[in-house]
Amino acid sequence: MQALQLHGDWAAVLVIEDGRYREELSMINALPEGVIITSLAHAIERHPALVEKYLGKLATGEDDALAALNTAMIEDGAFIYLPSSVTLHQPVLVLYLAADAGENHPASHPRNLIIVEQASRAVVVEHYATLTQGIYFSNALTEVFVADRADLAHYVIEEDSPFAFCVAALHSKQGVDSRFASHTALLGGQLVRNDVHVELAGDRAWSLLNGLYIPSGTQHMDNHMRVIHAREHGDSRQFYKGVLRDQATGVFTGRIVVKEGAQKTDAKQTNRNLLLSDKARITTRPQLEIYADDVKCTHGATTGQLDQQALFYLQARGIPTDEARAMLIHAFAQESLERMELDVVREYLSQRLMGKLSG
Repeated sequence: MQALQLHGDWAAVLVIEDGRYREELSMINALPEGVIITSLAHAIERHPALVEKYLGKLATGEDDALAALNTAMIEDGAFIYLPSSVTLHQPVLVLYLAADAGENHPASHPRNLIIVEQASRAVVVEHYATLTQGIYFSNALTEVFVADRADLAHYVIEEDSPFAFCVAALHSKQGVDSRFASHTALLGGQLVRNDVHVELAGDRAWSLLNGLYIPSGTQHMDNHMRVIHAREHGDSRQFYKGVLRDQATGVFTGRIVVKEGAQKTDAKQTNRNLLLSDKARITTRPQLEIYADDVKCTHGATTGQLDQQALFYLQARGIPTDEARAMLIHAFAQESLERMELDVVREYLSQRLMGKLSG
């Protein structure tokens, strides 16, 4: 089972099966003083004031029906809290399993809350996997708070059933001199939507939105990015790559908003796509909304096919056509993978990419 092949040295592993926390399958090692890693339901029961301070403050649902639905249907999810000046030296894995999804569990609404206080550091991996080929709806929502001088790397690996309808939304807010990296890999699902909303609310905040989506068959994958620069000297990078084959379709919408007074903003957005068949389609929509005059903002989008000269070069050296194509596709995706600093995730995705290309 792919879901259990993401081996690593984890600070904690939280298992959420069909929307409910499975304590007997989870593992939490000894943690630094003040660190809380548990299910959201347990956190609401044991730390109500802390949860109330943050839950629903970024994803209000006022102009987002799916966020409102998630809030109304909250059952469980992950709760991760780091007090000030704490470093988690091992990453945290949150494993979402669709085990009996379909007729018995047609929908789930996971909710995650991650709080990293001042000068703390952590790495969190959300892995959405399946044990079933059933049809189901998953509507996940994660709220992230990165305080002044804090550093969080957040990974999402989406490998749901090929018949599933999946929505994953991430809302983050950053403080002064903070760093936040969002890495996303979309592999499974029939219809997938990935929403990432980042607000650089403190001076000199830095963010990276890095993603890779690989739809095939009749899969459709939507990526919607929104980065808001609210303070001076903010630095953001959006870098998403897509590999589409068969009759797959995709959308990339990247929006950069620079608010009035957010001078010295440096924002860059890049979307590159590789189409492996004549029937594959991608729509890319870069957007800039700028209300400050001393900024540097750029965007670019490219869509193309495999380099036939490079393919011929490899074939001329005795490499079979299918293997040569896989090598070129892997090289195209490698730029996104190299931005993922967590070895266990990068190596896992590299193997999964090769498996998907040969499947």
